[in-house]
Amino acid sequence: MSAQAAPTILVVEDEPILRRFVRLVLTQAGYTVLEAGNGAQALKHFRAQGGVDLVIMDLVMPGSGGLDIANELLTIRPEVKILYTTGYSNSVMSQCIATGAPAAMLPKPFSPDDLLARVKELAPWIAA
Repeated sequence: MSAQAAPTILVVEDEPILRRFVRLVLTQAGYTVLEAGNGAQALKHFRAQGGVDLVIMDLVMPGSGGLDIANELLTIRPEVKILYTTGYSNSVMSQCIATGAPAAMLPKPFSPDDLLARVKELAPWIAA
């Protein structure tokens, strides 16, 4: 019997505590998790790891923001799904969507169940 590799999710979050929380929730659910604390790390992981199934990315980070990094990731692999997280208000999320950001958003704070439901909704083919 051959073992299938666990689906891989890249978590891009500048807050270490939140990044560890997301990693814990996802690894307990059976996913392989790569972590990046900024956009440069995210691009490095994404380029090195050809099999990233989903990216969970903070919308607002120091330096390059989530939308800028997402555009670079989508240039590399246009089919990759990206789930944005944000602690900003719904009006900020709406403005981002209006300016071309995908509508896959998860407002902070979120529970483990909210996170897993959103992952399964956005990318059901990678259910662990």
